Amino acid sequence: MKLIRNYLTAEEIGIIVSEMLSDGIGIDENGNEFTYTKSEYERQMIKYGIVGQLLVDGLDINDDTTTNDIYTALISNAIDLDQGVYNIWIIDKIVREELGVAKTVEKVLNEVIANADEALKGFDPKAMLVELNNLQNKTLIK
Repeated sequence: MKLIRNYLTAEEIGIIVSEMLSDGIGIDENGNEFTYTKSEYERQMIKYGIVGQLLVDGLDINDDTTTNDIYTALISNAIDLDQGVYNIWIIDKIVREELGVAKTVEKVLNEVIANADEALKGFDPKAMLVELNNLQNKTLIK
């Protein structure tokens, strides 16, 4: 097993980052699919699994091979992708920035704004003010 080359192309980095940031898909106890946010562990295994597939010659990969299997094969053959691939660090930098607080808040706010029209359907602010005024008048002690 050996490295074919010691760098990732911009396209390869984009593919890896996209896969690391995409939602995971799970199956609940009733057999229904659900999405979830991938853990840091899952993201790292995805990174090493894809980089290993792209840059390491001699990996025995089939349809049942998991990213954990690839990571184990790399480590057991003393292939350190962090040291051997000089621009692999860019992946973690991009993922950290995409998962940062500012991006997360922006994503949540965009989701709220996108769903606000549906949530406020039928809401009449004037009617609410009249109702609040009526309620206030009823509760005042005269």
